[in-house]
Amino acid sequence: MAAVIVISVMLVTMAVVRFSPYKGLNQIQSQKISTRIYDVNGELVQVLALEEGVRREFTALEDMPQNVIEAFIQAEDKRFYKHHGVDFQAIIRAAGTNAKEGRTVSGASTITMQLARIISPRPARNISAKIAESWNALRLESRLSKKEILELYLNNVPFGFNTEGVTSAARYFFGKTIYSLTQKEIETLAKIPRRPKAYTHIAGKYSYPFELPHYVNW
Repeated sequence: MAAVIVISVMLVTMAVVRFSPYKGLNQIQSQKISTRIYDVNGELVQVLALEEGVRREFTALEDMPQNVIEAFIQAEDKRFYKHHGVDFQAIIRAAGTNAKEGRTVSGASTITMQLARIISPRPARNISAKIAESWNALRLESRLSKKEILELYLNNVPFGFNTEGVTSAARYFFGKTIYSLTQKEIETLAKIPRRPKAYTHIAGKYSYPFELPHYVNW
């Protein structure tokens, strides 16, 4: 009887995780992206900002360089393919490290949890926010493949300075496409989302192309 109850509770929980409404997910999947304007020779003329001034370009995961993808996995979530949204092994490790140091020096947010935070931002960084992120991460993993999660994350991760996603970040910080970044630049790019303000010295050194403004407006 006890086993039947446990199984029933697990099935109900799984159903709630998978099928409970998740409005934010639908919104991020259908949100606007920046339009790229090219001339007849295929040269980039402009990357149009969105209404709020953000530039958010889209690049399909299969079109992203593998070393860019791997750099973000290594920097943010080495066990990305081994957990289901919440990495309990990382939580235990981080708790031990933080207890030993007497302060927070290590986090345990997975890429899926970070995507959940992007979808449903919470100003406070407390235990209730972590619980909400964990719950939403489980919901994401039950609905999307790892590829879909990674693609959404890499195209929406905020870099500060009205820049979102790795494609726009490569242009903003290095004046390059993601295909022409050096390995060092890629590794730097993967660190920026943690503390964007620490990279003010390289922010804005390059500008987005702004050719044919009257023609583009027309």
